[in-house]
Amino acid sequence: MATEQDDRRGRVLWSFMMSLDGFVAARNHDMDWMRTGGYRAEPGVIEGYIERTGAIVTGRDGWDSPGGHRPWGGAWRGPIFVLTHHPEDAEPAEDVTFLRRDPAEVVQLALAAAGGRDIMVFSPNIGAQLLERGLIDEIDLHIAPVLLGEGIRLYSRPGGVPIRLSPLADEGDATSTVRVRYRPIDLAERDPAEPGARRRSPGASEVRR
Repeated sequence: MATEQDDRRGRVLWSFMMSLDGFVAARNHDMDWMRTGGYRAEPGVIEGYIERTGAIVTGRDGWDSPGGHRPWGGAWRGPIFVLTHHPEDAEPAEDVTFLRRDPAEVVQLALAAAGGRDIMVFSPNIGAQLLERGLIDEIDLHIAPVLLGEGIRLYSRPGGVPIRLSPLADEGDATSTVRVRYRPIDLAERDPAEPGARRRSPGASEVRR
């Protein structure tokens, strides 16, 4: 007999950490900007993802990128579906299915495998296709205080029509805007390990005599 949890349909979440200028990855799907920036979600958010996520859908580019294999530092385990044009040359991995299928079909496979829990979509391209088909239940973004200037955008559809969104945290007011305020961090203040950081020259008192 199926349990109540098994009968419940999980949500389809399109989730990313994103730069303030709309990029979810740097060039070539590089994610080092997240690691070197030390960005973090609010307390308890990642733990909630780990508990409620039943399956993941992602693309081959993201999967093959450095650090793209297992989310949340490997703390989550479960079925992962990787869409690819060439599943035959993918290196097998535990709990991972490489397949060339329509994204809508893959979402149904993932929902069935999730056992009533949510599925996470970790791909800009796949997420955009699902959004246009009305298959995304929620867009869940963490906007990091950084401007990348180039890379992989969350959503890019030249010539497409605007897709209006309803904020979940503001009683669904589709005309509400979100105000964010930042100040630029001077290059001299940055962590030396961060890309673009400027090494501070030693002052007179620091020069070895």
